[in-house]
Amino acid sequence: MPEQKKEKLDFLKREEIKTMAKDLAFVRELEAQKQREKIASIKLKEDRLAQEKKLEQIPKQVKDKPKKIFPISEKPKIPSRSKKILVRGIIILLFVLFLGVIAWFFWPKEKSFIPESEQEVEEELKIQIPVSSIPEEETAIVAIKGCSISSFDRNLQRGISEDDVKCLQIVLNSDPDTKLGDSGVGSSGNETSYFGPITEACVIKFQEKYADEVLASWELTTGTGFVGSTSRAKLNELLVGAEEEEEKTGEDIEVPEAGIAINLASTDPAQEPETPVPETSTAYLVERPVELGYHIPDTPRIIDTIIIHSVYNSLEGDPYDIEKIIQIFQDYRVTSHYLIARDDSIIYRLVPDRVVAYHAGFSKMPDGSRINIINDFSIGIEMVYTKTDTPT
Repeated sequence: MPEQKKEKLDFLKREEIKTMAKDLAFVRELEAQKQREKIASIKLKEDRLAQEKKLEQIPKQVKDKPKKIFPISEKPKIPSRSKKILVRGIIILLFVLFLGVIAWFFWPKEKSFIPESEQEVEEELKIQIPVSSIPEEETAIVAIKGCSISSFDRNLQRGISEDDVKCLQIVLNSDPDTKLGDSGVGSSGNETSYFGPITEACVIKFQEKYADEVLASWELTTGTGFVGSTSRAKLNELLVGAEEEEEKTGEDIEVPEAGIAINLASTDPAQEPETPVPETSTAYLVERPVELGYHIPDTPRIIDTIIIHSVYNSLEGDPYDIEKIIQIFQDYRVTSHYLIARDDSIIYRLVPDRVVAYHAGFSKMPDGSRINIINDFSIGIEMVYTKTDTPT
């Protein structure tokens, strides 16, 4: 028994010694940790003192600027990859926009052959007014009466309604060559203030009659229906007093440059042929300028070829709709020089013969020559008919 108690006491002593050793090690670790923290704090203070000494050596104007001093343990943040990509994209976009503005400013503007730069493209003539037979004799212009204005001071075009238009109709009705009609609305004594298609057609006659004074300065040979500066000058001249003009008109009107002649039928029923289809069709040449699908060459063209195409409105609606056909041309930035209506009553001139119209596309001559340059030396004519029709 005594031996067992002795062994037990020895065991307890050993365990107590182990516990004390662990506690002592723990206390030493705590003291070491405190020493390390104290050393780090002293080092941090020394670093700050060193930085302050450096700042004292910097000139006052530099020292006054606020500076952010990062703690030793803190590091500046690095932008993420997505932010870098976003910044680069914004820089590239701004550069492209800058180049676009420079290109738009310095890029040569497309030339236009429309005589009045501010006018909109005139609508095509929808009302057909026969050209009367004019005898080869002198025509007198009588003094204008009934106008409420003393002069035409602004441009006039189809669709407006003003007193200027009524005076315009009075001037047109004073000349048998340009009168709106013998009876009804718009005729002499029944003038209105609305500029409609009949007025437009008579303005075209007026411009063609005085082509040397009205159209020559614009290098045009056919009227446009738009009363611009030269048309107003001639109208104002007629408003001042009576003036005589000599003008001879034959049965043929020649279209320059292309050598195309358009026969105008007589309006006398007794002279009309009995057969429904005459040998030469009656047609009116109407200016219908387009904005796209051509360019003006630097040197005069030599025209030796006429290309005849067929075209129709393949979208919804009337397949013979001229405006929709022209819109299709403009959507694809192409055009021909002339567009002949389905009933052959009107020939629309889309661009002058002197310009290069984009109508032939990828093409070549029958002998295989002049590949893809046919537009340069040709006149393009579009005839309106569908795949199941035949040319009229």
